[in-house]
Amino acid sequence: MKTFIILTAILWYEGVDNTAKTDFMMKFPSINHCQQYLFENKVIIVDQLMEKNRFRDDPIFGDNLELKGYEFYCETLWVEPEQEDEYEEPPALMLDTNYGVYL
Repeated sequence: MKTFIILTAILWYEGVDNTAKTDFMMKFPSINHCQQYLFENKVIIVDQLMEKNRFRDDPIFGDNLELKGYEFYCETLWVEPEQEDEYEEPPALMLDTNYGVYL
């Protein structure tokens, strides 16, 4: 198995007790790189998130559920080597920069 860091969003919808999760299909070499990418690109990422996830159809809770909240986090992902190609590298400029530690 191979490990890398991905950006994930947890989604909360109206009237639903459990959360949904979406993975952005990018892999990062470290949590610091992931956090810096999120910081530098949050408006674009939120726009994409809203475009794809603002409403959700659910077989139990009904159609057109509205997104009420979200939160981003960087998580470690363990994948089989053949699955690694499903995830893209982030922009090269970001990987060439040493950002230090962000808390």
